[in-house]
Amino acid sequence: MSKNWPQGSQDYIEQLKALGKVLARNPTLGNSSDGHMFRAFGGELFRVANTALGFNGGRATISTEPNLVFQAQLDKGLPKEGHAEIVIGGTSRFSDGTLSEQAIHFLILFTPSADVNGLQANTKYIVRKVHFDLDRQNTHMGKPTSHMQVGGNISHQMIAHTGDPERVKRETFDQLDLPRIPSPPYGLASVIDMALREFAPPSLKELTGERSWNELVSQTETVLLSSYHGRLYDELKSRASRTNYAYHCEDIICDI
Repeated sequence: MSKNWPQGSQDYIEQLKALGKVLARNPTLGNSSDGHMFRAFGGELFRVANTALGFNGGRATISTEPNLVFQAQLDKGLPKEGHAEIVIGGTSRFSDGTLSEQAIHFLILFTPSADVNGLQANTKYIVRKVHFDLDRQNTHMGKPTSHMQVGGNISHQMIAHTGDPERVKRETFDQLDLPRIPSPPYGLASVIDMALREFAPPSLKELTGERSWNELVSQTETVLLSSYHGRLYDELKSRASRTNYAYHCEDIICDI
């Protein structure tokens, strides 16, 4: 066991490492192109998390490169002429032994196979972007420390490894970055689990039925959410007039 990290941060990095290992080695993901993408994503996550555990001084950045990209099954909401992809990635930054900043992004890209509804054939379009932020510096900026956003800025990292990122169209995408909705902190495992359950084809969705997968996601959520809900419970018991939004803006809501 590494002695370079406080227990909470070490547990969280260990869970990121375990997530990478499961995605890199699980036979359920099969030999499809999506399965290979999961394995490449998991292998790199395992490597960077394992490296971070050896760092001294409690400082590390764990970034998912490449993004996780897989074909999505959508029953409604998009034209039938084309295909959709899910893109997931993010960055966790640790300083002074604590999780100081985390940004997890989730995108849906759509590529029509024919000109339809004003969309050009064989062109990738961003049709949805959600991201989950945790940033301790927000207490000095009047923003919720932990929040979810729909829309907002698209960085190059978010659309890297999706073919030709310079040609990804954003006309259908709402770049308004408000509101920032106060929320519990979401980790990478939780976002991948959600995406598999809601969007994955059956061959990939099988992973969510495995006990080992559910235990891993549950353990990661326990590490990330235990202090959040404990602090929130104390806040609710003692609250006089502070709103939920103000609480998330003014307090550090997670002890990792």
